[in-house]
Amino acid sequence: MGRLFIAEKPSMGRALAEVLGSPKPSEGHIRCAGGDIVTWCFGHLLEQAEPEAYDPDYKSWNMSHLPIIPVSWKMGVRKDARAQVKVIKGLLKECDSVVNFGDPEREGQLIVDELLEHLSWKGRTLRLWLNSADEKSVRKALAEMKDNSNYRDLSQSALARSRADWVVGMNLTRAMTLTARSQGVISGGVLSVGRVQTPVLAIVVGRDREIENFRPKAYFVPYIMAVHAKGTFKALWVAGDESAGMDDENRLVDEAVARQIVAKATGKSGVVAEAKSEEKKENPPLPHTLASLQAAADKKLGLSAQQTLNIAQALYEKKISSYPRTDCAYLKEEQFDDAPGILMMLAKHDCPGASGANPGIKSPAWNSAKVDAHHGIIPTGEQPRGLSREEAAVFSLIAEGYVRQFYNPYRYMTHTVIVSLAEERWKGQGQSVVDLGWRSVAGDNERCEALPQGIRQGDPVAAEQAAYDSLMTKPPARFTEGTLLQAMENVHRYVQDQKLKKLLRDAKGIGTSATQSSIIETLKTRHFLVKKGKQLMSTDTGRMLIDAVPSPIKDPGTTALWEMILNAMAAGKVPLADFMLEQERLVRQHLAAIASVSLPGRISLPPCPECGEPLDLRSNKRGKYWSCFNKGKHKLGEPLFWDDDGGKPVQRSASSGTGAGESAQAFPCPECGGPLRRIESRKKQGFFFWGCKENGHPLLQDEGGVPGKPMTFDSPEKGKGRRKR
Repeated sequence: MGRLFIAEKPSMGRALAEVLGSPKPSEGHIRCAGGDIVTWCFGHLLEQAEPEAYDPDYKSWNMSHLPIIPVSWKMGVRKDARAQVKVIKGLLKECDSVVNFGDPEREGQLIVDELLEHLSWKGRTLRLWLNSADEKSVRKALAEMKDNSNYRDLSQSALARSRADWVVGMNLTRAMTLTARSQGVISGGVLSVGRVQTPVLAIVVGRDREIENFRPKAYFVPYIMAVHAKGTFKALWVAGDESAGMDDENRLVDEAVARQIVAKATGKSGVVAEAKSEEKKENPPLPHTLASLQAAADKKLGLSAQQTLNIAQALYEKKISSYPRTDCAYLKEEQFDDAPGILMMLAKHDCPGASGANPGIKSPAWNSAKVDAHHGIIPTGEQPRGLSREEAAVFSLIAEGYVRQFYNPYRYMTHTVIVSLAEERWKGQGQSVVDLGWRSVAGDNERCEALPQGIRQGDPVAAEQAAYDSLMTKPPARFTEGTLLQAMENVHRYVQDQKLKKLLRDAKGIGTSATQSSIIETLKTRHFLVKKGKQLMSTDTGRMLIDAVPSPIKDPGTTALWEMILNAMAAGKVPLADFMLEQERLVRQHLAAIASVSLPGRISLPPCPECGEPLDLRSNKRGKYWSCFNKGKHKLGEPLFWDDDGGKPVQRSASSGTGAGESAQAFPCPECGGPLRRIESRKKQGFFFWGCKENGHPLLQDEGGVPGKPMTFDSPEKGKGRRKR
């Protein structure tokens, strides 16, 4: 009997099998040399039981049921995972030990642990912890496997997160939705509340309202064009402690004062009171975290956060870059020896700066003490082959972040001149480049405004010209997906309490690098946020929800503190039971607050053209779509669907198919009366036909987007009556 390796996903299982040797694929697993077997999950194979699993009465939503707090938690096998769980259950009987090969983070740990517990595995279990999927890294990790029990606290923290999300999300979502329905604000749909999603929504709502309530304010910047023997330069007026006309941000807002300052300086002479030059250096930015990679891809490539995560995951699975779900930018010092080979590979693929990189330079990124579970995202040294255009572009960003570590720091001189003239002080500033260093990698050269060289203290100057610039204050920028991710990572900036700021900074933000992009997608799918161009904006529904939920739920500080507690649990410092008792107490408190909230008038969701009820915005693999499941009031008694166009429902095109597997217009099956769906042929792109969910019922030809005659062997799409599903 050998070892059974359980990977988190099939691609990682296949990669491991290649390293183990002599892979022989079979259904749901691969047999390898030495009796080893590799199998896999595809994410969580188990799921939290629905409330009705604890009490059938909970299937109907009723405020009197809340809070629903399970005493003994139940898990069930996902419907689409039953076959794989059966395979793994059988394989457990063939092995003498199991290896947990979940992704190297708390959720990956739980995915395998919960499955082994569900299947009552009591044998020996090891842990394969792998940050990069290339062969060298896999072999090293195989030689360093530890007992899986060493990671129990990590698994417990993921379990706590799952249970807390269930308790908070399910109870407060039901309460918020029932309250809105009872007050006539909505009649259909759901107002979901989440442990992380609601504070993130609150950040966007706050920014949007700040922009809308912003009133531009004029301010003035006096300056002189100072004439010196070495040249002329611009010097800005420096406000003194007793200067008149200043606001609380030390801006000059009184134009009369600006005129007086300028009039007094025009044509006057003065002296250089101070002149100093100082050399400074700037180390290269650290390699990418997931959040910084997503922000860069949003800005430079126009990719959404979820798209970037999917691409980074694909690059990881292709073994050409390291694990993407990381919030640590530092690298282990023992990885430094891999640099010559990685840089040589990148140079062959014309990655910017790779050919000029010096593998002997060691930037501050190499610091093992600052690496926790994961390190920064870097190339592994494997050849990048068969990449799509977007994959190549994201890989280039990853490579650039790595290559910069092998260049000198950017070195420059700062020059400052203080002029004393007309009883006022004026400051001229400039820079000059000493060594571009890492900034040369992607042509990233800051534009430097230089001062004349050779200016010394005591030198005479004259104000050839004096004037002032009239400027207007500007509102903050609306969020993009990239800047919202950065806000989630730096959530401490959105709180005032200094002690809490430090706690939030140490907690590394709100949510985790593995979940942040999906949170944004969830908010868009539920029509709490909409995307216009690159900008993210809150909807009326999102604002109404934020105004209604209890303050602690929408406070980013609260959920960040929860995340910090989960990290402490992963370190063995907080028991699971204690954490859940506190969540129960908070949920009861929040339910009481929601029950007494007074909501505004009916929200402006688009109405269903047939029944008038608000539509729901949903999404699937094809994208977003609108739906109405109030089928009892529809002409044909079936759900209806529409495409989404920038947050608005539009009639579906013939080529769009359906959003949820049903037809855009409910056409009944001639055999059973059930809804037909429009299906695109797998073999012939652009060829469509119609069918219902029941096998054996006839397939129908597609005639301009509607079902036509039954298909025959003479139809363009030949077959034997039914397509296998």
